[in-house]
Amino acid sequence: MMEVIDFHSHVLPGIDDGSKNIETSMEMLQTSKASGVDRMIATPHFYADCDRIERFLERRKQAYLSIADKLSDDTPKLLLGAEVAFFEGISQAEKIEALTICDSNLMLLEMPFRTWRQSDIEEVKQLIYKKKFFTYHCASGALYEKNRKQEIHFRINGASCYDSDKCRKSVGLETEPDAASDGKKKDRYMC
Repeated sequence: MMEVIDFHSHVLPGIDDGSKNIETSMEMLQTSKASGVDRMIATPHFYADCDRIERFLERRKQAYLSIADKLSDDTPKLLLGAEVAFFEGISQAEKIEALTICDSNLMLLEMPFRTWRQSDIEEVKQLIYKKKFFTYHCASGALYEKNRKQEIHFRINGASCYDSDKCRKSVGLETEPDAASDGKKKDRYMC
């Protein structure tokens, strides 16, 4: 059976705009496990303009340790990563590798919420081709549409496409009629 992995969660307590306390974190973890999630990657926000990598890593470690002894078979296995907000110079930043998921070659990179400049694209290409790591987080269907012709692989949240016909079509989602229990037609979104 294939494992279910949640690659993007704000489950660590008190580190960002996600869980505010240990109780909320444990409830989130237990709900995820009950929903079939086997592994969960904690991806607190990292903003280079207001944090240093070393300080962020220490805060993340402390947040993890505050719940580590409560993890059990009733919770997914919790792994550490970060949701890294894009910044100019990211490809040259010292210790940027420490923000990858579990010291792998995967990074959850949040791109700017604007049309990307060519220099932004070049930075990301440096991460991909020189550093050999990359994953992408796109929260806006409109942002994806503006930037989709770039030579970058996208990973987008399904919810970002749900209300946008233009976005659904641009990523190959089609609406397919489906019979509802009341006999009326409803849309189902298919990849």
